[in-house]
Amino acid sequence: MKLSSQVLVFFAFVLAVRCQNLLLNVGGPDLPVANFARDPTANLLSSASASVALPSNTVPLNSSWGPIYSTYRYAFGGNIAYRFNVSKGNYSVAMAFAETYLPAFFVGARQFDVVINEVVYFKRLDVFATVGANSPLYLRVDDIAIADGQLTIVMQRVEGRQNPLLSALVIKPSVV
Repeated sequence: MKLSSQVLVFFAFVLAVRCQNLLLNVGGPDLPVANFARDPTANLLSSASASVALPSNTVPLNSSWGPIYSTYRYAFGGNIAYRFNVSKGNYSVAMAFAETYLPAFFVGARQFDVVINEVVYFKRLDVFATVGANSPLYLRVDDIAIADGQLTIVMQRVEGRQNPLLSALVIKPSVV
């Protein structure tokens, strides 16, 4: 799949959501033009992370969705972890990433595992190796069964690598 197709799939996924869904600008403010809410820091499980604002057009994306890549959250020395209270059922989780940190502009510099409710969905994810520098990456996991009313999403640090990062989350009930 070409990068432009990945971006279009992400936007189609986000456009399909309704008001009961969570669209979260991780590391950043509310984005009314794209219907994204500000970073849900109350849902963070660790205080060992920070948000970063980038110069405009660091990740060139010629659409109203571009601003979700102008901020991100990164962990320092640990993981990025969020927990959300949701209704029982099946969910899809979409995640947006972009490698914008110059010292990590080489394959293998930043790797982390994407863990949702204790299941590893992406092992040693390397955003730079996948799409290069300053380019958006969209990943989606479907049919996550929630029986206890809690959804936990973790970007888990890989020892010896740059710390995890995340630009946006979209959580929505799976369509049956």
